[in-house]
Formats: sequence, structure tokens, C-alpha cells
Amino acid sequence: MTGAMLGLFLAATTGHQGDNSTSDRGWGGATENSSAVYVTAAQSTRPTGQPKAQPAAAGPPPVECHETRDPSFQGTPDAEDVSQAPEGGDWYRWVCTGDIDQLNMALIPQVGVEKWEPKPHPATPREVAQTAAQQIHLVGPAMNSSPRSDAPQWVNFPIFLWTDPGAWHPLSATASVPGISVSATAMPVRLTWDMGDGTTVTCAGPGTPFTDTTAATASSPDCGHVYRRASDAEPSGKFAVRVTETWRVTWVGGGQSGALPDMTETSSIALRVAESQALVTSVR
Repeated sequence: MTGAMLGLFLAATTGHQGDNSTSDRGWGGATENSSAVYVTAAQSTRPTGQPKAQPAAAGPPPVECHETRDPSFQGTPDAEDVSQAPEGGDWYRWVCTGDIDQLNMALIPQVGVEKWEPKPHPATPREVAQTAAQQIHLVGPAMNSSPRSDAPQWVNFPIFLWTDPGAWHPLSATASVPGISVSATAMPVRLTWDMGDGTTVTCAGPGTPFTDTTAATASSPDCGHVYRRASDAEPSGKFAVRVTETWRVTWVGGGQSGALPDMTETSSIALRVAESQALVTSVR
């Protein structure tokens, strides 16, 4: 259908010629979307007998197309559109404006230019809170252990696990729409360490760092682990360790408050766990 109508349009317009001038038309082609086909042409006019003008490098004049509300259209929208917008909606017409005439542009309807769009419902404070929460930038937790991750761990030897205590604090962001401003706050609440050996360690805080004054055989008071087997049988020869930090999200604004689903971020390292063998050479 589009090709036939386009051919008729070109045939009807390219045959026109003025009495005292000749018209040179360079057709720029056709573009198509779901509603219409646009045919553009660059036109230049010269008096009879003058040298032929060179076509402008800039091409056809710019055109802006947009949807505009059309209260005159009284068609019936699809039942699906109505069901999705119980508060109603409006009809819109696709129009184009700009420094252009009919020889430069033709609008050929393809499936109709009227479009019914549901009326958007006002944003609720919770919806604005969700937008605010999306603006909170979380990063994966730092992973620290003692012995260090680049040194071998030992079977039956306690390991300290912790993240950066300075990063254990709430993060907030605010989003606004006309008439509503809502702030969302994410608070870290726990760390979940998947140790790679089939065990999981859950810590209610960032963990206690191992220091030079800590006894070598001491166990962490709040976040630690003891491996009971070596990692030699793992594909890489190491245990793949992951820690997930969980953030509890609350919001307040628009005269309301509430909670949103938890947010999480995950980091990972690999730990080699070795086993020290004792050899008895004599018995007394």
C-alpha cells in the first residue's frame, strides 16, 4: 500500500512546471514508522536560461513532528487501552511543522494518524520513593580476611572476616515531582559470607578487623570462620568466597512513610586453604 501511494504522489508532483521558470527537484527518499510515511524533496527554482543551480549541501529544510491533543476526534479507543487507564485518556494527532511546503513533504497515512493515549495517574509517594532509591549508589563491600587473601589459609585455623567499618553507614537520596518530595535511605544491616566450602557465615555488622595486637590463634568475636578441609579438590585449587551486603531501605515524604525491598551488593575473592600434616617419627 505504501509503495503504490508513494508512486502516485511522485507522479502527481514531479510533472508541474511554471510559465517563466524551471523547477529542479531532488527527491531525498522516504522514511516510514508505525503511523505514516514521510516523503522529502529538496527543491530549487531558477529563471529560464540561467545556469543550473547546485543543490544545497544542507538538504531539505528541517521538520519537527510531534503528537498534539485532538479534542475533535470522537473515535472509540480499544478496550485494552481503556482497561489500562480507568481514569480515561485523550486522543492525539501526529502533526509536522517547520519551514517546508507541500512540494517538500507529503504525509501519507498508513494505518491512521489518530492515537488514543491513557491519562497518566498522579505519582504516589511510594512511587517517588522508588525513584529516589534508584539514585542511591551502592558499591560492593570490601573483603578483608586474616590471614590475608593472598596468603594460604589453614585447615582448623580461625579466620577473621570483615569489611570497611567506615563504609558501614546509611546512604540517602531524594526525588521530587510537582507537589511531592520523598527521601529514601538505605542502611546496611548484615553481611552474608558464602565461604565456598558449603558453609555460610552471617554477620550483623562489618566485622572486627584483625590487628597486630590480636593473638594469632584468636577467633573473631562477631564474624569469622574455620575451614575443615583443604581447597585442593576445587577446580581452581581455591575456594570461591562471596560476600553479600544487605541494605534495608526506608522512605519518608508526601505525608507518608514506608519501606521498600532490601537492596544488595556482592563482592568475591578466592582463598587457598592448605592443610598442615604432622609426621610422628618416634614415640616415647
